[in-house]
Amino acid sequence: MIRFARFLFDEFTNDREAMDCVSHVRRNLNLAASMLYKERFFEPSAFSASFVEINNMFEELRRQFLLKVDQNHLELTAWQKNCVVRKAEKSIDGFELFKQPFGCGLGALVFVK
Repeated sequence: MIRFARFLFDEFTNDREAMDCVSHVRRNLNLAASMLYKERFFEPSAFSASFVEINNMFEELRRQFLLKVDQNHLELTAWQKNCVVRKAEKSIDGFELFKQPFGCGLGALVFVK
């Protein structure tokens, strides 16, 4: 983002409006600004390598999570375990786990020990 801001500053040194625009976008549209930065300055080959690495990390986390569920330290019922396993297997990446609601009804997943 700094390189992007510097580019704008160099292009429009006499115009403070461009810098105000960059500041506004960065402050209010953080995710969009990050995407713009990635598209402009991040090499596609480096991004794809990072993407593969991140996916591998989520797959390993999912595998370890499913092992923990299988060990059942929380003493889940078979239905609860099945629901959690389906949710973990259905998620495309780690973020999907938090974006999608449980299809089993959240109230049934209250863990009582």
